[in-house]
Amino acid sequence: MTRSWPASRSPGPRPIAERSWSRWPAAGSRGWTSTCRARTASGRCASSGTKCCRTSAADTSGRRGVRVQTRAVEFYSDGVRLDGLWWLPAEAAGPARRPVVILCSGYQGLKEWVPVRLRPPFLSAGYACFAFDYRGFGTSDGERGRLRPLEMVEDILSAVTVVQEQSDVDSARLGLVGWGLGGGLVVQAAAGDERVRAVAVLNGLGDAGRVVRDGATYPAWMALHERIREDRRQRALTGRSTRVPWREIILPGAPIGKEDRQFSADVREVGKGIVEEMTLASAEAYCAFRPETVVNRIAPRPLLIVHGARNEYHPLDEARHLYRRARPPKELIEIPGASPASSSGSAARSRRPRRSERHGTHHASATRGRLCRRGPPAPGRPRRSTRRSAGARDGRLPLRAAARAAPSRVRRGHPIQPGACGDAR
Repeated sequence: MTRSWPASRSPGPRPIAERSWSRWPAAGSRGWTSTCRARTASGRCASSGTKCCRTSAADTSGRRGVRVQTRAVEFYSDGVRLDGLWWLPAEAAGPARRPVVILCSGYQGLKEWVPVRLRPPFLSAGYACFAFDYRGFGTSDGERGRLRPLEMVEDILSAVTVVQEQSDVDSARLGLVGWGLGGGLVVQAAAGDERVRAVAVLNGLGDAGRVVRDGATYPAWMALHERIREDRRQRALTGRSTRVPWREIILPGAPIGKEDRQFSADVREVGKGIVEEMTLASAEAYCAFRPETVVNRIAPRPLLIVHGARNEYHPLDEARHLYRRARPPKELIEIPGASPASSSGSAARSRRPRRSERHGTHHASATRGRLCRRGPPAPGRPRRSTRRSAGARDGRLPLRAAARAAPSRVRRGHPIQPGACGDAR
């Protein structure tokens, strides 16, 4: 019998699939203090032995405030130094060894940005949270402008090892949560590592090359393809790869607009600065990244996929491709009319070429909102759900009987209500 995500009635923190997400505080909106009660005279934390340990003065999570202990750590992946952050509930009550989630950002993602917005529901439920900067980004070491998804997967697996070495977390209850490109990275990481016990993908992707191709005009896609082929020849002859603005790879053919400038400003505000250029070798590696080919290896561990129907940067079809290829236990939650992290998008929708109107909000604006709790259905519009169990697909049960025996695996969430969430910049 396959084990699904634990029910909310089970002891301990509520699982990701059972939780509501609302009112995430904006990064930096709550003041952080530079003092730590556990700090020794040497400047190191008495509990962890690491430097830069600090505790938040007040970190509001969900409906109740939670005091959070924050620890900065250093670790290594393939010999490259990476910077990470621990967030642990500071209350004395609770289990001695807490379950833990590693929050993985997407492209240009920083540990102080998207993970800061994702952590409050976990912390209020008693989870420990860990986030880090990938190699070449943020305050971590590594070559700037080099993006290799499989190397980023190695960074995640190194983070899993570091988390398991902590005495105050339960390494047997370790989950990965990935946002954007990070959604594909956590799928790839979990597929090859049994230490990961659960996976959640938010606005993720199944095939990066398909995302770039479907979001570009045909001439722009062919021009990028030709530049990559020429750069491959140049690398073989000279050992050097041409650097181009990252938008020419992630958004080929799209003009630079207000949303791009705001995106760059947001990243600079919380980290070491945005990586403005990428190598064409990175573009080739990015377009070849296809986590959907290995998503079936995650089972029998639970997989949760959440996606906004109007997320243009990673279209809704990406979530559906992942879901179709995955094996149960799995669940897909579609949020119509908005992204799980989207508050605006009219400017973004007008600036990127697209093949159909089902694509909506660009990543630059999507990173400013957040996933909200599913509200009641709008008047006159009953909530729809598609019920189809793994048994019905395999022919073991009639479809109608399987629908009664198993909970819904594909859900359509309610659109984000106006004012339900504040700004997350």
